[in-house]
Amino acid sequence: MQRWFHLNQLNRFKYNPLNKLPLLLFNCNANSVINYVCIQQRLFSTQISSTPSSQTMVVLVGWLGCTEKRLAKYKEIYSSDYKVIQYIPPISSVILPSVARREALKLIQLIHDELNKTAQLQHDSTHNHKLFFHLFSGTGFHLYTHVLGQLEKHSNDQPTQKTNKEVIKNSMSGCICDSAPPYTDNLVEVYTRGFIAAVFGLLGITHHDPVQGNLPIYRHRIFTPILHKFFSWYLKLPKMAKNYADVERYILQAKPKIPHLFLYSEADRLIEPHSIQKYIQLLIEHGYITKEKIFKDSPHVAHYKVYPKEYTDQVLSFLRYCKDKFK
Repeated sequence: MQRWFHLNQLNRFKYNPLNKLPLLLFNCNANSVINYVCIQQRLFSTQISSTPSSQTMVVLVGWLGCTEKRLAKYKEIYSSDYKVIQYIPPISSVILPSVARREALKLIQLIHDELNKTAQLQHDSTHNHKLFFHLFSGTGFHLYTHVLGQLEKHSNDQPTQKTNKEVIKNSMSGCICDSAPPYTDNLVEVYTRGFIAAVFGLLGITHHDPVQGNLPIYRHRIFTPILHKFFSWYLKLPKMAKNYADVERYILQAKPKIPHLFLYSEADRLIEPHSIQKYIQLLIEHGYITKEKIFKDSPHVAHYKVYPKEYTDQVLSFLRYCKDKFK
């Protein structure tokens, strides 16, 4: 099932890689909750798998600089037994907490609407669903933590909003983290490398490795010092310090504490394995059940590309485990 939204104001943009940057950065209007941005065709769209009666939903949340084509490949993992929603956060959600909160609320509404449609099709008033999040890189994880935060906030909610949030919380069964999350003591480096990789990637500029093919560029002799200096200042601002304190609190105090699967690599140059391992240990200390798979040589958010069978087996095995645990 697809829904397409034509935006007349985008017609003035001819296809040019440089035009991708302002669109991705400021895609914060009412349609930005829609799951991916197809900039080449100047369309915003929601794509939901054609299994409207499925009781299991997977929400794919993309990485910084992600495209709909690359994110769509992960739908191959999930059979017709799953309803899949694709969502790519705007770049601005990573650097503006207010945008992250707004996008989280929109995603919550979208998830509830789809869960409700399924319940109506099945004539099931109990909302006996299983909801999974499949997150990519720090961007996906950051948006997910804001979703958790918004699910716990009820001060300004109408009664129906509270009920909607409870439906989602009761449906949540597991979370898959691909190449994430980074521990908070290394955020300046992660932001610097991540933004350079995203910008150059959107421009089609990569580093060619004879073994692994085209790889992201994480360092640039001109832009790396500039971005590093900017993020060293920006991430220390009170609003950003509060944002990351909130993000950590949202996940450590989340209810329920659903199981998490971490898929990462020893060769990741953006979010290094020791950073992810520190975060995993933090979650374990706060009562989380965690599982992990460490790949040997796959690049950042490329484990499925390099090891498709192992990756798929890990994901589906984890989903079966969570379904059995939350029967």
